[in-house]
This record gives sequence, structure tokens and C-alpha cells, in this order.
Amino acid sequence: MNRIRPIAAALALFFSATAANASLVMSWSFTGTGTSTGINGSGTFEARLWNVTDDGSTLGDYLTFVGNNSGAPFNDVPSDFYVMTGATGTINNNAISLLPKYAATYTYDEFGDVATTTVTSGFQGNDNVVLEPNASNANKYWGNFTNFGVSFVETCDTSLGAACTMWNLFVPYNPGSLDENGVYAPSYQLINSLNDTVAVGTFKLETTEGGRVEAVPVPGAAWLLLSGVGSFFLASRRRFSAANAR
Repeated sequence: MNRIRPIAAALALFFSATAANASLVMSWSFTGTGTSTGINGSGTFEARLWNVTDDGSTLGDYLTFVGNNSGAPFNDVPSDFYVMTGATGTINNNAISLLPKYAATYTYDEFGDVATTTVTSGFQGNDNVVLEPNASNANKYWGNFTNFGVSFVETCDTSLGAACTMWNLFVPYNPGSLDENGVYAPSYQLINSLNDTVAVGTFKLETTEGGRVEAVPVPGAAWLLLSGVGSFFLASRRRFSAANAR
């Protein structure tokens, strides 16, 4: 009998309790408040876990950069940080799609200072990073985005010479307030490329597929299986040793 198979099955059952998904699907909505009433949006986000190959740096190096630029002391917890891969929905009833991460080229003057900046992709310096909306997220205090935000572009007819409006959804560093229970609530803002108007509002994000799988206690049956396999394996070894000793 192959003794490895039951052991492998038991271990697979054990480790499945702490598995994690590398992709994430979320539903989102933004509702303008105060002077921003009437600016609304909703739809679906798709994202993947941060990784060095696609993102060009370790998460730790990236968070150091964010901290130096915004002061937000994010915790280096890899399971918290995802990068957007797609976005659908509408803003003010206009369909949107995800913009790539921000990138630009520069020219410099004789003193080595930046003279001109030409944006080649993205809007408002967007990093398209989203923090999973999970109660166990170690960074949930800071909201679901960094101060660089995620950016979208509206679908429009460019043949008429009009530029398609771009939007950046972000969380300014420590801009929120305490709610009635004394809990800090981050503020979410939308800025557009048409007139640089900043809309302040309520943002909701909910995981609908994938994301973190919470670690759960291994079921009693699994421990029984593990202990049973261990006893079986030890008993088999004793019988095998006794047979060889004769």
C-alpha cells in the first residue's frame, strides 16, 4: 500500500484552511456629499496581489515611497495590497474604464531641475493600488486607497475633438473624522481632469469574489485523520522492522 497518499491528503486538507487567492473582485460605489451632491458612481473593480515581477519593486520599498510622500505609515502586510487590473461601471452616468498606472517623461534645465513633464499614462500620479476591504486588513484605518489613488477614463467620442474626462479616486492622508462612535472614518475624494473639481463623498467597497481566505481552525476530522495516519505510519514501520529482524 502506498502510505504517502493518505499523508498527502491529510496535509492538503490542513493547508487548505489558510489558503489565499491572488485575485480579487469588488463592487464599489461613490456618493457625493455636501457641495459634491450629484456626483455619483458605481461598478466593479478587479485586482491582483502586489508582486515584484509586475510592479517593479518589493511591497516594502513601495510603502517606504508612499510613506515619504504622504506620511501614511502603512503596515507591510502583503495580503492587504492589491493592484487594479480592470474597472467597469459609470461616473455621472458615463461609462468608465481603468487607466494604466501613472508614467511620465521629463526634461531638465541646466541646473538639473525638471523643466517639463509629459504624462504618458495615468492621471494624478495614480498607482492603482487598492487595499482589500476585509475586517482583518491591518491597514483598514487608512481606507481602501493611497493618496495617489486609482484612475479611470470616461468613454467619449474623441472624433469631435473633445478630451475624455479622467477621474482619480483617492484618500488624502489623514483627512477623515471620528464618527458618532469615536471611530476614525477616512475621507474619499474624486478629482476630474475637466476642471480639477474635487468631489468629496461616501465610498463603499465590498469583496464579491476572491481575496483573503481567513485562517480557520482545522476541523476535528482533519486532526483525527492526521493522528490516524501518523499512528498507521508508525505501526507499519514497527511491523516492517520486526519482519526484517526475524
